[in-house]
Amino acid sequence: VEGAGAELLRLAETDLHRGKERRQARTPVDTRYDLLQLDTDLHVAIDSGALVAHFQPLYDLGSMRLSGFEALARWPHPSLGFVPPDVFIPVAEDNGLIHAVGEHMLRAAHRFLVADAGSTRRMHVNASTEQLAVHGFADLVADVFAQERHLLHRLTVEVTESSLILDHERVSAELAALRRLGVGVAIDDFGTGYSSLAQLQELPVTDLKIDRALVQRGGAVGHAVLRAVMHLADGLGLSVVAEGVELPEQLELLRQLGCDRVQGFLFAPALPEDLALALPDMPHAA
Repeated sequence: VEGAGAELLRLAETDLHRGKERRQARTPVDTRYDLLQLDTDLHVAIDSGALVAHFQPLYDLGSMRLSGFEALARWPHPSLGFVPPDVFIPVAEDNGLIHAVGEHMLRAAHRFLVADAGSTRRMHVNASTEQLAVHGFADLVADVFAQERHLLHRLTVEVTESSLILDHERVSAELAALRRLGVGVAIDDFGTGYSSLAQLQELPVTDLKIDRALVQRGGAVGHAVLRAVMHLADGLGLSVVAEGVELPEQLELLRQLGCDRVQGFLFAPALPEDLALALPDMPHAA
């Protein structure tokens, strides 16, 4: 990519592959939980509508104004409290419930955009590998927004890098269908090492979301990798969102590097719909 130095790209490739190794070494599900019971309870939660959507704000780094939200699934378990998404999402993927979870979140995102119809703020929703590998996800999006098709241009679907290698042809077709609807496409957790940098040129992508591990790494190599990713995105004409921003110095570095939007606990956690809709235009952390 023009503008990105060979050494920076070498550092970036090295770090991304290390990220892949770290992710593959993780335990998929927190072993403190009884997975069989969670599986049973998750069926009940979905059938009863117990899953809820919370919304984490995104801010434009140039103006520091509220520019959108990411819809995130939350499960208030009756006896365990809130079960972390990195625990119940893998369970849903394993037992086939991820399609129901995904549709639930898509409809929650639609309701939020309808309630927020007077603004231009975007809504990000996540699509799992399993959802994208089956024909019809773009059709589902079109169906959910059938009565408010004008809101589709405010929707961005986030897909993980791992989605790109499961069934590249099928996933690419679904992403292209989403783009024809006017929906944005973001590569989520970019920097975890699944996709090659060159692969991005072949996909109908509008945004890169930098993985929190890169944002929080720090040090000379961490800064070099972030700089390389920014150059890459600029060369491909992609907008960049950095997630996991927790410290003012991280925010300042991202500002210096030309990041477009940010989200993280420095500004706000994911919030219930009523609180998210009531957020002021400017964050306290600005």
